[in-house]
Amino acid sequence: MYMRLFQTRMDPELVEGFKKLYEKKIIPALQNQPGCFGATLVKNDQGLDEYLSMTLWDSKKHAEAYERSGLFQELLEEAKPFLADSSEWKIQLTEDFELDYRPTQEEPVVTSFPVVEQSRTQA
Repeated sequence: MYMRLFQTRMDPELVEGFKKLYEKKIIPALQNQPGCFGATLVKNDQGLDEYLSMTLWDSKKHAEAYERSGLFQELLEEAKPFLADSSEWKIQLTEDFELDYRPTQEEPVVTSFPVVEQSRTQA
């Protein structure tokens, strides 16, 4: 089994809209992916605007195939309006020597882990 975590920050005013997107679009899309056992959305319990989308896969190969399929990018594009703006700014001079500054897009963090099952034995 393989676990994949997608960590991001949400705009607090748009969380309910994202939850609806997750329930109506993301979960059904993942249910149709080969090797995907399920997905769930988890909120950081420290009161931060951070959320995790956790998916469980039959294998690393299935999770990577999902990422390469284009569906991941499609779902990410639909989710971007709900994500919080970055607190980082990019500042640079243009070719005309004018100061140009704008917020940088904060990309979600995706991490993956193999899940090892252990059988319980009674003594």
